Amino acid sequence: MKPTTKKILASSLGMAGAMVVGTVNAKADTTITVSAGDNLNSIAQKYNVSTDDLAAANNIQNKELIFAGQKLTIPGEDKATDNTADKPAVSSPVTGQDKNNKGADHLKQSVNKAMSYIGTPYVWGGNKPGGFDCSGLVQYCYGIPQRTTYEQQALGPHIHDNVLNAPYGALVFYGSDDAPYHVAISLGDGRILQAPNENETVKITDQQYFPGNYYVVMH
Repeated sequence: MKPTTKKILASSLGMAGAMVVGTVNAKADTTITVSAGDNLNSIAQKYNVSTDDLAAANNIQNKELIFAGQKLTIPGEDKATDNTADKPAVSSPVTGQDKNNKGADHLKQSVNKAMSYIGTPYVWGGNKPGGFDCSGLVQYCYGIPQRTTYEQQALGPHIHDNVLNAPYGALVFYGSDDAPYHVAISLGDGRILQAPNENETVKITDQQYFPGNYYVVMH
């Protein structure tokens, strides 16, 4: 091989190597934690997936709205490159599993929506982005008509066992079954998201230091 040919080949290989530096190909679904300064586009580039695939995998409606500490699922290559648009649509009956999946997706969207309002000031009677009280945050983010803690505690059976480990998206209540005075959203890991009281903002709290009395599972 001539020296000139060797130089051209080495240069080509070097450029090809440079093109893949800084990217990660996800062979299977991967869960990451968003760091401060990250955005959806930079994460998509890092893991070599499209922004649309990344948003769809995490039920993100607003691609500009992610936050530090949020858990994101990076879709694997088989999902990120699936060309289903070229295939004819085939209708299938709705199963119980389909309904469960839709319920889980809606729950995730509701919790993510609530997480996006961390830092919003507490406003007594507030149920809009300018300010929330505890039940106003739940009403707005879950999209339910029930406005007060009293109305919201009637959304399902009251579970008093192992409240510290209430499942993801469950509503954790404080007070008696008939007269709760506060409600928070369980993050499923012993923490809750809440609009606590005046002079505070929407925040995450370790339930170990503020344990609830019972919870209601949302679907």
